[in-house]
Amino acid sequence: MSDDVPHNQLDAKNLPCTHSRTCSSIESAYQTLCTEFLTKSRHNDIPNSPVARARLRTLIDQTRSDLQIYSEGTTHSQILRVLELQESLLAPISTLPSEVLIAIFEQVIETSSEPGITFTSWRYTRLSGYILSFTWICFWWRYEAVSYPTFWSRMKIDFHNRDDSLRTTEMTAFLSECILRSGVLAPLSIGIVLVIHDLLPSLVSLLVAQAHRWKQATFNSSAFSSRFINGWFPSKSSSTRPYFPLLQDLTFKSQHSIRILECHPPLRKLTLSELSESDADVIASQDLKS
Repeated sequence: MSDDVPHNQLDAKNLPCTHSRTCSSIESAYQTLCTEFLTKSRHNDIPNSPVARARLRTLIDQTRSDLQIYSEGTTHSQILRVLELQESLLAPISTLPSEVLIAIFEQVIETSSEPGITFTSWRYTRLSGYILSFTWICFWWRYEAVSYPTFWSRMKIDFHNRDDSLRTTEMTAFLSECILRSGVLAPLSIGIVLVIHDLLPSLVSLLVAQAHRWKQATFNSSAFSSRFINGWFPSKSSSTRPYFPLLQDLTFKSQHSIRILECHPPLRKLTLSELSESDADVIASQDLKS
């Protein structure tokens, strides 16, 4: 449909013949309209001029009228779907400034039970997170969601089964994309929960490479060994050692200590399941609040 020409949706001249306004003909016409308005909706192709908005309101009135005539069956469902798509193009949320839309996204994410992105093996859905849902609505929402680094700055790996190694390539690619979308400055919140300690080294190494951006980190696994953990974090004397300049909240649930504490990150909160003598000496010099 062109914004320049009013579209009399069910004008008989637009159907195969002037006497063919049967349910099947009308349903076919509305199928075409559904495809047209679905494309407009996905691209947030809202009418920008008063004339275009007036024409769309006229089409909505026509659709509502047909909906009353065809009150049941597949034709009714098709007309109802077109009406929903047409009305969505005039919805106030379609004209919100980007700053307001981002603020709404933030509010929804922050108050959700899963504010970050989780890579998991124990749910049917392997990837989850509210931000993913926003990217599926329309191209406009996807553009805003993908371009805001903070939305992609919280990531968690939660894997329990060795069979999940078969999905390592897929998960690694997606985690790399999330890190890319998080930019280079946004502080990261990361979590690693593993039962099989050698399960996903490629995934873990991606997060460890961003250790200089960690603001909050959680490690939880009885399978972690000192050798495995300290293999991620070489000794303090190493020239490539990340020094965790942003790390304020650290949770480590394992029977082994880690060398993160040796670097004296600016921790405000620390949770440990085991406390070694060397850890205690380091903690004594920290300005911890909790």
